[in-house]
Amino acid sequence: MENMNVFQLNIGLNNNPYSFEKITEALVATFEGEIVATREELGEYITSPEPTLVAKIITQMDAESARVLTTMMCMKFTQECIGMKFNEEGTLVYNPEFKGEQYTFDAEYFIEFDKPTRFNLKKQRFNLKKG
Repeated sequence: MENMNVFQLNIGLNNNPYSFEKITEALVATFEGEIVATREELGEYITSPEPTLVAKIITQMDAESARVLTTMMCMKFTQECIGMKFNEEGTLVYNPEFKGEQYTFDAEYFIEFDKPTRFNLKKQRFNLKKG
């Protein structure tokens, strides 16, 4: 059995042209056959509250491929950056077009999928691995 990795994402929804449901559908399609779970929480971006899609994916993808995919999501979802965690390593992945100040990852602001906050916005989706 291949080595399985835990890939988590925090994707902001305020200026995102895609809804929670459409982003979830895109993640499920990208990781077909692997475990994908999403929910919506109230996160924070530069001191402002922001609805945030929190995703957890159990995958055979490696860390570098996850970073490349997250960069592509930044562009598609019009995000300045997306918080990601691959196994235990957290980072902020920035859109290559973003020219502002870049911050470093701070675990205090990252919403872990397995640790719901009191601001859970009640949308959840799960896609269990087939077979």
